[in-house]
Amino acid sequence: MDASAYAAALRTQLDRVADAAAAKLERIVAAAPDAAEELQLLVHPDQDGEGGFSIVATLAGPDAFVLNRAIEADRTLFEVVHGAQGPIPAVPMFAPGRAGFEVRDAIVDTASGWLVELWDRAARGRSPIPGYVAGIDGWGTVAPVELDA
Repeated sequence: MDASAYAAALRTQLDRVADAAAAKLERIVAAAPDAAEELQLLVHPDQDGEGGFSIVATLAGPDAFVLNRAIEADRTLFEVVHGAQGPIPAVPMFAPGRAGFEVRDAIVDTASGWLVELWDRAARGRSPIPGYVAGIDGWGTVAPVELDA
């Protein structure tokens, strides 16, 4: 599997949860406390580059712990869980270093495009604060992306 086929497989899984993720993002925007300064959509690829990842929303501003308690129930927009039969959802997995491309960059790049579309659908024009998409630890070649309120 090459990087473009991998990205397409990831995008299929992300698109399957787009309606639920959009609903979560709408609730996050509505629940954001006045002190929140930015809504960060962070892509967390697994450390070994095997293909697991999560996408978590976090509010930036003073006393981030308190800010994020207001959105706790909806913070996780996507998550790969390792089950007895393999990853759920069924994203392609690789042995570390065996993919032939940087899996973590592919994850962040694919998720970033999906998150921009999700923001446009669920938050642009509704959010009182701007958004931001980034890959944790600098992964990704297209992130960070600034999102207008």
